[in-house]
Amino acid sequence: MTLSPPERKLQNKIVNDDKKEQRLELRKKASILQKYVHFEASMKPHLIKLTKDIDELVKQCDEIETSIASLQKSIEKEKQQQNNNETTDEDRSAREAKIQEIKALEQDLQRLLREKAKYLSRAENKMRAEQ
Repeated sequence: MTLSPPERKLQNKIVNDDKKEQRLELRKKASILQKYVHFEASMKPHLIKLTKDIDELVKQCDEIETSIASLQKSIEKEKQQQNNNETTDEDRSAREAKIQEIKALEQDLQRLLREKAKYLSRAENKMRAEQ
């Protein structure tokens, strides 16, 4: 069965209307996808730059952490050295105190030896006098 030209136009129009809705829907979806594609394309250089910047910052952080660890070791060594110096200072002052004590004891010993000599001399003189 062949359709007359007006009927064919009407049928094509109906088919075209169905396809038109599908086309409009597809165009909307294509438009949205195109926006996403353009957004991704425009953002990609920024993302690459940010990734490089982040990598550089991570590298700098690693270097800083290494530097901090090195400084902490140096500080610990200095603290140990200061403690050793303080111990040495304490040892020096303890030695100095002992030296002073020894000198005082030597002076006391000298005094006692003089007194002993004096008493021995008196005893000797007394013994001579008694003879």
